[in-house]
Amino acid sequence: MPRRKCYSGSRDGGADHRKGTVLVLFATMLTAMCGMVAMAVDTGALACYRGQAQNAADAAALAAAWEMASPDHMHSEPSVKQAAGYLKAVEYASRNHVGQAMPVLLPTQFSVGTLSDPHNPAEEMNTLNPDDYNSVQVTISQEAPLFFAAIFGMRSSTIQTQATASFFSQHTVGFKVTGKTGPSSLMPFAVKRTDYEAMVASGEGATMKMYPSDKTAPGNFGLVEIGSQGGGATDPKRQITDGPSQEDLAEHGEDGLVLDSVTGTLEIFGDPGLKTSIKDSVDIVLKSGVPRTILLYDSVDDTGQNAVYTISGFAGVKLLSAKLTGNNKEIIIEAAVVADNTAVTENFGTTSYFVGSPVSLVR
Repeated sequence: MPRRKCYSGSRDGGADHRKGTVLVLFATMLTAMCGMVAMAVDTGALACYRGQAQNAADAAALAAAWEMASPDHMHSEPSVKQAAGYLKAVEYASRNHVGQAMPVLLPTQFSVGTLSDPHNPAEEMNTLNPDDYNSVQVTISQEAPLFFAAIFGMRSSTIQTQATASFFSQHTVGFKVTGKTGPSSLMPFAVKRTDYEAMVASGEGATMKMYPSDKTAPGNFGLVEIGSQGGGATDPKRQITDGPSQEDLAEHGEDGLVLDSVTGTLEIFGDPGLKTSIKDSVDIVLKSGVPRTILLYDSVDDTGQNAVYTISGFAGVKLLSAKLTGNNKEIIIEAAVVADNTAVTENFGTTSYFVGSPVSLVR
């Protein structure tokens, strides 16, 4: 029986049909792949630009905070400090290009305010009181060019970054030494708050006598016992040279030597007698030229070894001269800025002057 021959059409025509289908599929896939490559390139470029913009914001915020907290502006009005901070922020933002562009920082992108807990990212900065601030916030907004996305009509994308830097203010309420902080700047000297404030109000170049003082209680001259709680076992020479130890401050509580959050004060016993034995320690601090911190008191009760100082704050000072032998003994100071890693900050009124934690980027 003869075999039946079957035909499915022209073999050449079927091959041409399949070739056309593959060509269309290849063109479609190539377009999609080019789109994905383009998106990847532009996404990578935007990430790079965003990092550069963040660097600009970080640098601007830190520079502004350091400028406003610098000794040059100790006696400046708040508005003058803020203006100086803004100009410094503009300068440092412009040094950090985003792509080929130089960021332009507008006044509306610069603000100052208060953060009660700078390390709490959920807290909004309080800008209600322009004269009370401990933080600077900078926002960088920059147009970044796109490459392949321009094919689809998208020639640029807006990048916005923000940075906040905090610095010491008037809200240092105490000191706590840990294994990570290093030594405290605190010295066991106390001066009357109103006397220190009068010196500051007198302007640049004003000085005052810190020790010995005749304004305290009989038998006391301004030296206090940090750590002894009335036991008389402190070492003022060591504390003057090196600052109170972790153990010294822990005698006042597990949180260190800190003002009470309700009364805003702290009671410390006086160290009676005129201590000429502290001369060598005072000379070491004087020669170093490093600013230190002292205590501010409102009142002194009782006399002699029973004298109790009511401390209401702390202040940065620099020793200018010291004479603790012969007649006319005196230690002369001026106001100074002190950055101290052991400083504890809480926002319950004006407690301190020119002393607190170093400037840091917190957001």
